[in-house]
Amino acid sequence: MPKTYNDLYLATRTALKNAGVEAYALEARLLVAYAVGKTKEEFVRDLRLYTSDENEQKIAALLQRRIAGEPLAYLIGEWEFHGLPIVVTPDVLIPRMDTEVLVDAALRVLVGRKMNARILDLCSGSGCIGCALAHELPAARVVMVDISDEALTVSKENLRRNHQNRTICLKADALEKPPMGIGTFDLIVSNPPYVASMDILTLDSSVRDYEPLGALDLKLRREMQVELKKIQQQMGITFIYVTHDQEEALTMSDTVVVLNQGYIQQIGTPVDIYNEPTNAFVADFIGESNIIDGVMIRDRLVRILGAEFACVDEGFGENMPVDVVIRPEDVVLTPPSQGELKGVVTDIIFKGVHYEMHVMVNGYEWLVHSTVSTPIGAEVGLSVEPSNIQIMNKPESEDEEAVEIDA
Repeated sequence: MPKTYNDLYLATRTALKNAGVEAYALEARLLVAYAVGKTKEEFVRDLRLYTSDENEQKIAALLQRRIAGEPLAYLIGEWEFHGLPIVVTPDVLIPRMDTEVLVDAALRVLVGRKMNARILDLCSGSGCIGCALAHELPAARVVMVDISDEALTVSKENLRRNHQNRTICLKADALEKPPMGIGTFDLIVSNPPYVASMDILTLDSSVRDYEPLGALDLKLRREMQVELKKIQQQMGITFIYVTHDQEEALTMSDTVVVLNQGYIQQIGTPVDIYNEPTNAFVADFIGESNIIDGVMIRDRLVRILGAEFACVDEGFGENMPVDVVIRPEDVVLTPPSQGELKGVVTDIIFKGVHYEMHVMVNGYEWLVHSTVSTPIGAEVGLSVEPSNIQIMNKPESEDEEAVEIDA
């Protein structure tokens, strides 16, 4: 029986959903449109038209590869980044939405101040960052640098496809001296992703088995941290550095901007962010913390797990539910009778500098760092200095409704 494009789309969408693909509806539209040689607009326009057995076979072949784990971007050879079509091949990493934050941050620095800036995109990969900045800042001069000939070939194709003729690509090693005549820059952007070697086996198969692991070298990124920080200090230039790692954020930054799904949660120095997180997300990002439900009895007094603790925070009202953040290193273990709370040690690991312990207290498992070992099963007291207790307002809850719209 003849099938319409919509029939093939719906069948593909169901197959992807059953295979556990998160964005199954979007991927189905992109996969089918690519297989039948139509743009997204043409595909939507022709949904009710009948298609051929040949197109059905093409879709089935691509679908089989996608379900086997091959990333859709490699199957169709293109991915959207910051509104631009970006060519991708297995020689480069697939552009992530997270990286668009780096482009937006660079634009905030330059727009209205230095529209004709010279920008270096270091470890450029597919060139998605450089292309996006060149597109948004037509007067800027962008130089994209990578050590991989294959990646540079992809970058050049993306420049050609997006009509960026003021941008150039150079081969260079980020850890060596820059090429002669490269000049100076107003802004350097870089987002080289990485994983530790021991973590490679835990990666999703679509990354581990298909994306170039040479671009995910943790050792390279740590060496680059030293070099990039040295450049920033010597040149005094603005340096925007994107990371998901809190240690890297604290090490590299004079100012930290913590974002959650594209929304700024807090801006401040590393010390400010570490000592005074504005919400639970920031506290969790900047380091492991105990984040506990509490009740602010009144100014400078909070109830945690049934016990009252003195603190230094004010202005939260009386008997108000709050989030309480206490870092593991700020929990003091005492004899049971001397702590505000009593608990039992359930786990202990030696970390080289300190012992990491879990202590169960009234149904909540505390994380505690201490230089003194306490055996599993021992009863202990827990105490915290008032200045080490951070009080935060609880986030407002919102009812959310998920709506799926078919093409």
